[in-house]
Amino acid sequence: MKNTNKTATAFLFFLFCLSLFAYASCSITSVSASSSASRVTTGTSVTITVTYSGSECTSETVYLLSSGGSGGLTVSDPSSGYYSGVSSGSSKTFTVTASTAGTYQYWGMVSTSESTKGTLVYEAPSVISVSGTPTSSIVTQGTSVKLNVTLTNPGAALTTSYRLVVSDTGSLSVSGEPVNSVTSLSMGASSSTTLQWTISVPTYFSTSKTAVLELGSDSDSFTSTITSACPSGYTVCNGACAASCPSSSSSSTTTTTTTTGGTPLGGGNPEPELETLTTESGQIISYSRTLDSDPTGGSSTVTLLIKNEQTTALTNFEYRERIPSNFAGSISELAFSLQPTRFEEGSIIAVWVIEKLEPGESIAIAYTVDRLVNSLVGFSAEVKTITTPQTTAPAGGLQKLTISGIKNAKVGEKITLTLAKAGASASGVSLKITTPLGKVLTLVSNAQGKVEFTVSDAGVYRYSADGYIIEGISSTTVTGGAGAVPILPQSPAEQTPQGGTASSAPSVLGLAALCSLPIMALIGLAVLAVIAYYYMKGKKRRGV
Repeated sequence: MKNTNKTATAFLFFLFCLSLFAYASCSITSVSASSSASRVTTGTSVTITVTYSGSECTSETVYLLSSGGSGGLTVSDPSSGYYSGVSSGSSKTFTVTASTAGTYQYWGMVSTSESTKGTLVYEAPSVISVSGTPTSSIVTQGTSVKLNVTLTNPGAALTTSYRLVVSDTGSLSVSGEPVNSVTSLSMGASSSTTLQWTISVPTYFSTSKTAVLELGSDSDSFTSTITSACPSGYTVCNGACAASCPSSSSSSTTTTTTTTGGTPLGGGNPEPELETLTTESGQIISYSRTLDSDPTGGSSTVTLLIKNEQTTALTNFEYRERIPSNFAGSISELAFSLQPTRFEEGSIIAVWVIEKLEPGESIAIAYTVDRLVNSLVGFSAEVKTITTPQTTAPAGGLQKLTISGIKNAKVGEKITLTLAKAGASASGVSLKITTPLGKVLTLVSNAQGKVEFTVSDAGVYRYSADGYIIEGISSTTVTGGAGAVPILPQSPAEQTPQGGTASSAPSVLGLAALCSLPIMALIGLAVLAVIAYYYMKGKKRRGV
């Protein structure tokens, strides 16, 4: 009886092993993974290709695993983080990136087989030196300016990405390198690359525009400010360049006053007469000042016209506009079409530094206050020659605000910014924070000059402060939640391993496969065969 039981058990085990062999017919022979780059800047996407081969493999799942940094690489494509139903010999690409500098390892996995590990080094965009011209320019309507930005890579070969973000493509026409789209750039070891755009000003605009170069995860590696001006012989009239301003209609609700030597002149909307100011070096600058009061909107706007009526270019001078207290009590009450280079307090003095003004060129600057003012009494102007570049603000001025903090963060992270003026902590400063959704938050710095807040949305948070020119960082780029790295995503039939411990997942998947219905059916047949064997043996013993 014992021998019979052993025979039956061996037979059952044989059938079980046979069923396993028949079901697990796919045999993986190799898995490989390769990257399109080995050294890149943070925020730049890289393609990793995973290929496998095997016999009888027609529907396998291909994964990309990674480690390093703050949770491994972030897979952006495919959105699920893996491919299913992949046949032997097929290659699948994964688009990955990282927001934190560091050395990462990656490898592919199919079933229980893994590829050898590759290395991907992410560097901060600051390893690339960025220089460009011009940082600011005054462009006459109908003309253009060349924007040149040179990127220098002093180290080993690397790949980065860039994008030129133009604040108003309706007012500016840009050609050359791609605009408002991310472009990949491969740079050789110890090499330089110059990017060039042509920025045209087809029509006059009163508010300055910007062209900002984003490099990898750095949202502001270089900024150029563009201001428009009217051609020679034209002036600004109702927000546009015109040979002359027509008389206003008697039904108009706007009253206009022009000034000559600070004396108000009433009535109509005459073309303002240009006066002249002379610098210490003998340069003669022409200017006019016009006041428009809008009773309906309850606001008043002063428009300045600074013009070169000489035959040679005007260079390196500053225009200083004294704004009386009856027009505005503080800088925060004023809105400028072209932000002054700096301010001086007391009776407010707004200063614009002008590097060059060609013959016939002019600059129109408007500033508005939300109150009705009907006189230009108390306004005055002067011009001065700039003998040395101004690197610090005059004593007592509210000119430059230095912001230090992190330029890159993740959703949910707490941001701490430190504000400083003239090297000392700046307390009591109202910092405006514009979120990626367009909301504006105003936070006041504490006694240590610090501002703290938590970011809740991905995108760029931009910083500004009324009456200040921002130095240091002007924005922080926020990406997806911390640790959001889809390595082995959760699916109904799979368990997600974390980090580099994914080797436990295939055993779970394999066990699930062994417990499938075909295996159970084969085992059931084996049991029936054993029962039939004992039945026939019993009949034989009874002599039936």
